Amino acid sequence: IKLFDTPLLIGINWLFMVYSSAAIVEKWRLPRLLKIAAAASLMVVYDLVLEQSAPRLDMWHWQQEVIPLQNYGAWFVLSLLFQGLLPLWGVRIHNRLALLIMGCQILFFLLLFVLFQWMP
Repeated sequence: IKLFDTPLLIGINWLFMVYSSAAIVEKWRLPRLLKIAAAASLMVVYDLVLEQSAPRLDMWHWQQEVIPLQNYGAWFVLSLLFQGLLPLWGVRIHNRLALLIMGCQILFFLLLFVLFQWMP
């Protein structure tokens, strides 16, 4: 099921990844604002990898198959917003599996990208 040509499940996964990236950087000894920026940056790294396979998976498509830079800027800004809201909403950020979850998703989309390079 899609909304604005994007699968609804992506939105759920996106929130899951926001929490996972927050849990990864929560362990780092950084001021809160730097943790928020670092978690948002992790989200952009995840998107960089995801975007390479999304069109081949028919998740969404870009005009002329070129991913606009504003996509990554928007991801960063929205990630900053959500990362900033987590502590304001009192969300307890603790997940020992967050790094594994993020790593598995990134590895999954990297492997798909490599496989798609060999397929016509």
